[in-house]
Amino acid sequence: MKKVLAIFVAAVVGVTSTFAVSSSAFADDVSMSQEQFIEKADEFVEVTDDGLIELELPDKLVDAIEPEEYEQIMTGIATINEAVENGELTVTPNGTIYETDDEELVVQGGNVNKSTWHWWGFTMYLDHNNAKTMAYDISIMARCLEVGGTITGCAAKCASINPLLATLLKGLSAGMVYARFQLVGLSSKINYYNDRSGVVADVTWLLTYSVKSQ
Repeated sequence: MKKVLAIFVAAVVGVTSTFAVSSSAFADDVSMSQEQFIEKADEFVEVTDDGLIELELPDKLVDAIEPEEYEQIMTGIATINEAVENGELTVTPNGTIYETDDEELVVQGGNVNKSTWHWWGFTMYLDHNNAKTMAYDISIMARCLEVGGTITGCAAKCASINPLLATLLKGLSAGMVYARFQLVGLSSKINYYNDRSGVVADVTWLLTYSVKSQ
């Protein structure tokens, strides 16, 4: 899990918790949540004969998000395809993405430790102890941003604490304040929902997230 996750978190970037919609797109909407965007964009996801993900959005959907957001989503999909070409991930014809060496594709019960992938990001299943560790490591990373310096510098400091999260930090291109805000929120949510069976955390390429108990 850690090997593949380290590849993917490098593509994550914090932007906003909702997608800003321009006046020319979806005239009836004032804003579009990430869930709404994913739902609308999902029908345009295709799998090639080589098992790679393709996403060709209509102009109205591309215009519905900021250029940086669109670029980050496409970068995330590119990392999926790179992992497929390297034999680390497999994409089924219906778009299901799984780790090639994962023999148990169905997630059942609580206290599960694994990751699943989507064109929009990934899902982390963490048991009770690993969820506590992940929340703590994320809080350390946020604290590093709080004391100043650069994102790259903080990533270097965090490498010895959690190489996985250091990779995530290096992938962030948003401002320090926003990155810290998102990390603090993610850490708090993991702690809040971490009961005896652990948590499930959905994280998008834009570092928006949702967390629930397993």
